[in-house]
Amino acid sequence: MMSRFVALLIGTFSLAALRGQFDALPYAPLADRLWAMAGFYTVLTTLGVAGMMFAVAKGWRMSGAVAAAMLGAVVLVAAAYVVRFWASAAIASGWADYALHLGVPLAVGLWWWRFADKTVKGRDLPQLIAWPAIYGLYALLRGALA
Repeated sequence: MMSRFVALLIGTFSLAALRGQFDALPYAPLADRLWAMAGFYTVLTTLGVAGMMFAVAKGWRMSGAVAAAMLGAVVLVAAAYVVRFWASAAIASGWADYALHLGVPLAVGLWWWRFADKTVKGRDLPQLIAWPAIYGLYALLRGALA
């Protein structure tokens, strides 16, 4: 029961961070702002995390491979942000940026550590790399269209 409640909190936090990031964008028509946000791995990953956490809150039993894939996806988000942080002496980011890049990955990591099934087999490798690979193809297509 505690796992489901914490998952609900993480899902809500993820959506709040996405809303904060949306509000921080320069004003433009809604479709333009959404299109701008949809170009970022962090935003799409956080949206996926919110969906999975809400599903867990509703009673979905996440497999070990799915949990590990979700953890891996958010670790990539946090790692990219830390590299950006160390590369710049002064990052002036709002709370939503920190929530998306550090808060959500930390919350997912703690949820995984405490509640997730950690059973992952070698045959689960395609599932573990699916999301980063899909996003990579999406980014190439999006760049080709721009």
